[in-house]
Amino acid sequence: MGLAYTDGVCKPEQSCVINELGVINYRGHPFPSAGALSSYVLAHELGHVLGLRHDGVTNACNSTGHIMAAGRGLRGATTWSVCAKEQIKKQM
Repeated sequence: MGLAYTDGVCKPEQSCVINELGVINYRGHPFPSAGALSSYVLAHELGHVLGLRHDGVTNACNSTGHIMAAGRGLRGATTWSVCAKEQIKKQM
């Protein structure tokens, strides 16, 4: 579980990410976000700081399967979508 300002990279007061590890889901079961799995959450939240929104919501990319998917499932994604890559290039 994480929290980040969208497009905060150029704003010192908003260029941060909060990652919470070891949380539970709505059914009270542990959410698999400890250890190496936390890297998926961190990558996603850093994407928000870079100005990215969730895939499939404000762009034409598939809403699942990439780092900026709204939910990561049990494994997490390891690649940026084409839409996310284009937005990152624009931000730089």
